Amino acid sequence: MTIKDSIRALVEKLFARKRPHPLPVHEIENIPDPFAPWELFPHKDPDIFRCTQGLEEFWSDHIFLPYWSQLSEKERNDLKRRAPSKAWLDWVERVTTQEDLLAIRAFHKRHGLPFDYRFYLGDFMLSYARDVQHFQDKRRP
Repeated sequence: MTIKDSIRALVEKLFARKRPHPLPVHEIENIPDPFAPWELFPHKDPDIFRCTQGLEEFWSDHIFLPYWSQLSEKERNDLKRRAPSKAWLDWVERVTTQEDLLAIRAFHKRHGLPFDYRFYLGDFMLSYARDVQHFQDKRRP
């Protein structure tokens, strides 16, 4: 099953419910690592990724950084090795600094929000599905 198939299956499960979240943890944890930015956002430029204050920033701050924080050093290195370009590797290095992690953690604490990517994943997947659909609709003649 490809990453896109996994995401599509998850989105279908989300849309099949009246309340899309929270997702059962086993459904999230069985997805084969859908958290690499170049896999989720292949049409985005890594040099400006996260600067647009949209879906990418939400994903980066509320899903990727909490996800990154719970990875082991080996898992982090494996993710970085999968980067398809130096630009994406630079992006990972830029956003996963200790200062960024502490700032995002402090933001979550200050606003009483959980620092757990699973809490936000359902809402993100719905937004992502709408964003992808909009992108595909714009490309159709």
